[in-house]
Amino acid sequence: MVVSVAMGTTIRHIFLLSREELLDLWGRRRALLSIALYLCFVALSIYGLRQIDDTIQQVLQRAGAPASSTEELIKLLSQLEQKNLLARLLEWPIAYPLFQFFSLLVLPTLVALTSCDLISTDLSRGTLRFLMLRTTRAAYFFSKFLSHCFIYFVLHLVAVVLLTLTLLSFTESVTFADCMEPMLFSIGLMIPFILFLVATTQCVSTFTKRAFSTLLLLHILWLFVIPVTANLLPLGMSAEVFAGLIAPFDGLGLEATGVLSGWAVAFLGATYWYFEYREI
Repeated sequence: MVVSVAMGTTIRHIFLLSREELLDLWGRRRALLSIALYLCFVALSIYGLRQIDDTIQQVLQRAGAPASSTEELIKLLSQLEQKNLLARLLEWPIAYPLFQFFSLLVLPTLVALTSCDLISTDLSRGTLRFLMLRTTRAAYFFSKFLSHCFIYFVLHLVAVVLLTLTLLSFTESVTFADCMEPMLFSIGLMIPFILFLVATTQCVSTFTKRAFSTLLLLHILWLFVIPVTANLLPLGMSAEVFAGLIAPFDGLGLEATGVLSGWAVAFLGATYWYFEYREI
């Protein structure tokens, strides 16, 4: 009974603190600027990709190729080792994997700029001990994680929906049925990637007190520490993981989800253990 009451209180605190964190984000100039720049990137990307499928078909037709762009592109790219994977990928409107690829490059920068002071702000201001009078460390810690994961998921969801609506409006060869599968995969596969980005950002932010230090250490972690560690140990973080986020066929999508979720849980668990016992 006592445990269930404590769990209920913690869940309620997580919900309330998550709401406060989301509202607080709108008062941070760096966060608003970062989100605005990301939305500009989304708008420009969608504008550039809006008629790419029709353009590919027109170019192939002018070159004397049949109207089926998929078959001809497979022939042109037949030297690639992953021909079967490529064939299945090109069954989708090409705008989706291209936009997913761009998102994988840009989203980490957005997360780093927006969430670099996830924990460090309260540590540097000395307000964390006062917050602990209102709630528990667990509620505070996981409310930060969930609220930031939520905002990035919503941003990507909105971007993919806008891409779909734009393709349906401007591309004659794309139908709603063509968009359903890649749209759902694009949204679903970004979830473990977002969990991984926020978990690592929260980890670094727990050990630092300045935003610049967090930004620097985060990029060192993403670009050097994790890839080197993955090569030394059987942790599965390879180029195929990120390929699976773009072309989730032949088990690559499931592998990418498992690997990124595992890294996210590892970072989140280790960070929470340290946060639970550190002095504040």
